[in-house]
Amino acid sequence: MVSYIKTRHTQKEMTALGTIHYLFNRLHILIRLIIVVLLLVFVFGCLIHLIEPGTFHTIGEGVWWAIQTMATVGYGDIVPTSTFGRAVAFFAILLGGGFVAYYFTSMASYMIRTQTSLTLGTEAYKGDGHIILIGYNERSKKIIHSLEAYPHIPIVLVDATLKEHPLPHSDLFFIRGDSTREEIWIQANVTKSRLVVITADPSKTEKDSDMTVITSLLAVKGVYQSAYCISEILTPSHVQNALRAGASAIIKTNDLVGMAFIDVITNQIEVP
Repeated sequence: MVSYIKTRHTQKEMTALGTIHYLFNRLHILIRLIIVVLLLVFVFGCLIHLIEPGTFHTIGEGVWWAIQTMATVGYGDIVPTSTFGRAVAFFAILLGGGFVAYYFTSMASYMIRTQTSLTLGTEAYKGDGHIILIGYNERSKKIIHSLEAYPHIPIVLVDATLKEHPLPHSDLFFIRGDSTREEIWIQANVTKSRLVVITADPSKTEKDSDMTVITSLLAVKGVYQSAYCISEILTPSHVQNALRAGASAIIKTNDLVGMAFIDVITNQIEVP
């Protein structure tokens, strides 16, 4: 019975340690490094206080010394005098210097990776209340420029043809990917978006462009059924298909352009 209780107690301890290890590994590497460095500072601070209580009167003084030593600052206002104290200082310099250097190297590397992923459009958008704009063309450029009057509304641009961020010095968030794939909509955080604007692809035929818009509609609705989607359709025959696919509003570009032509032509004809 005693053996069974000990076994159960050991299993619980192993489960608790496993849980802590799992949660620790889920943290970002920078947070993990900070935790390790703080633990080392506290351990060395307590250790030097225990070894030389006459020099380091409190744990706080020991921690202050450990911070100086591990950061390789070494003000020299308080130093160990015994052999054991100096041995502790040696290991504090060895471990602390290594971890601190690794921390700053990892932080710089993380910042470079993040900036690179933002430039290449591989980073996931984590904000909300944003507008997702599909396709980078003259119409989307006009939309981006016009929405500058609303700086509180973020814009996420999704385009598969661009190799890198088209406006790297702006607040525009760029995602490089095919809007007909559901994972791109997840990357764009469509469930937290304000609305979606899907523009026609000028590099394709009108029929192929409309089919791409409709396929994109199906993809976004597969991820977020309530998404408000403004879709640009070029051919009248695909308007109903776009509505069935889930378009909330349709922009009939060719009809608008045709009406503009008619107005100009009519005005010219009526000129005496």
